[in-house]
Amino acid sequence: GLFVTLFQHGRASFGHQLFRGVMSCSFSIFFAGLFYGTARMLRKLEGKKIERKLTTSALQDLNSLYMTSYVCIVLAILSWVSDNAFCDQLQNLPFGIPYIHTHSWWHLFTTLCLYAMGLTLEFAWRLIVNGGKQPVLVDTFAFLPYPTTKSPKHRRG
Repeated sequence: GLFVTLFQHGRASFGHQLFRGVMSCSFSIFFAGLFYGTARMLRKLEGKKIERKLTTSALQDLNSLYMTSYVCIVLAILSWVSDNAFCDQLQNLPFGIPYIHTHSWWHLFTTLCLYAMGLTLEFAWRLIVNGGKQPVLVDTFAFLPYPTTKSPKHRRG
């Protein structure tokens, strides 16, 4: 976007496509590293379950957050790919079916992925540093969970 703004090139220009490719590759490398590192940390925590006195429910909550993040990024990628590959067809659906705005879904699922991954990392951090006090997931507004080590009023589950 910055390249196009600075040099006034259209979407079909070589420069635009080049920078779009660089952006897509760097984004992919970032997410692959984030997911790999988090999965590795989860496996290490599971391996130290007895030593750290971790409860099965805490590890299940942690894995659930990680899988939520993973599913969201897969849905985001599918939305982005379908938007890029089938944009013209999706904007001209038969029988008056409205355009489903797959690019918007990309942003929504990416945001949900990052929120779930942030929760995963915070939950894991609380497991590691809180001296055996297990975090629990608490719901806010009935759909936005967060981890806490305090006595929750509305425990998730």
